[in-house]
Amino acid sequence: MQRRKQDVPKRRQKIFVAMCAGMVWRWLQFQKNALFFLETPISWNDLEVLRQWVVRLYQAIQEDRVSRGILGRLYGIYAEYQQNQNAWGRWRWRACYSLARYANQHKAFADDLQQLAAELFCSTSTESDFVALIHIPARWTEMLTRKEE
Repeated sequence: MQRRKQDVPKRRQKIFVAMCAGMVWRWLQFQKNALFFLETPISWNDLEVLRQWVVRLYQAIQEDRVSRGILGRLYGIYAEYQQNQNAWGRWRWRACYSLARYANQHKAFADDLQQLAAELFCSTSTESDFVALIHIPARWTEMLTRKEE
């Protein structure tokens, strides 16, 4: 008897997809310089940095150190940056204020938020501006933490 996709529990599907993605990831790293992920072209090095932020955000949300509201804040920062794409635009001080207030409200995640803010404003670990990529870890984490119906 052949199993249908509906018969496999959702958790096992996620694990299988993650394993396949890991295998494809390793194969592609040797074949291509960059990839197109969540409608954004990014380098492999940037993807690794973003993946690390996804892990940090996901773990913090799962441990209730921070709410999913942080994802909305990150989307907001990205949207303001996209309006004029000015490195020294209004988005900077608004992001600084927003993240500082959020760190005040979520003291357990304050150190990570300070590192995130430093990365947003200095962007030393990515080849592209980190603020231009911040929507990727936000979206990726949102997909991982979405409630199943």
